Amino acid sequence: MGCWGMGLTQSDEFCEVYEQFMEEYDSGKSVSDISKDILAQHHKEFDDEDGIMHDVYFALAKAEWMCCEQSLFILQRVKEIIESGANLDFYESLGADVKDLKVRKKNLTAFYEALQKPRKKARKRYTNSSDCEKPFPPMEIGDCFAYKYDNGKRILIVLDWVRMPEWEQQVFCCILKNTYSVAEIKEINYLEQEVGHVDCYFGSDFLGKSNLQKVGTIRVPINAKNQILGKNVVSFGAKSDFKADYSRSSSLKLSELLGARQIYDTSTGRISLESKF
Repeated sequence: MGCWGMGLTQSDEFCEVYEQFMEEYDSGKSVSDISKDILAQHHKEFDDEDGIMHDVYFALAKAEWMCCEQSLFILQRVKEIIESGANLDFYESLGADVKDLKVRKKNLTAFYEALQKPRKKARKRYTNSSDCEKPFPPMEIGDCFAYKYDNGKRILIVLDWVRMPEWEQQVFCCILKNTYSVAEIKEINYLEQEVGHVDCYFGSDFLGKSNLQKVGTIRVPINAKNQILGKNVVSFGAKSDFKADYSRSSSLKLSELLGARQIYDTSTGRISLESKF
């Protein structure tokens, strides 16, 4: 067992299994066959209750989630390992102290909660495995970008960066409701515009640099994602969100969104001011 921290990805087994999974996925092999074969390989050497198998299941769960093909068996096994405390016991046997175990427990909880919300789009199969994670375009919190939509331009605004344990970085942003002409964009007071959609995005689901034109910057509250969605809310948007029609959706002004707490319902896509403070 080779581990160098309390993060789930900070172990040799997790990294090796996840890398093997994605290499086989990129080669065209089915998700179910990959998971089945990897488990069979490890069961030749380890009993299913062995602590080393914990990281095997964790890696398979994340890989399957990335590919939008979650196995109920593996997800249930991950749940059992975490809820039973078996993984914490295993790490304690490796020498982890009380402080380390507290961090590990927090990371395990966040990991399982993230698995509960299915990804909207499967990870692309790459012929070059070293290029599997798409980077974000250069941007800062508060940056406003225009991109082509129908016969005009739509605006997205970067509200926060999201860094969940064991998951790739996300950007939290809003998409304004209306479509604007090039001339209108120059005169827009972004804070007074209505918001059409709010969500978190991985680099693979975000618009590319060539699609974006920076048109301004606004001030954004610290920890905007936690303030608006709630600290423990896990949300994954899809690239299709940037082209969806929000013209008939209920909405509120950006200034109101930034001045409210936990008002966006990710299950319905609706925004409410009921929890304003």
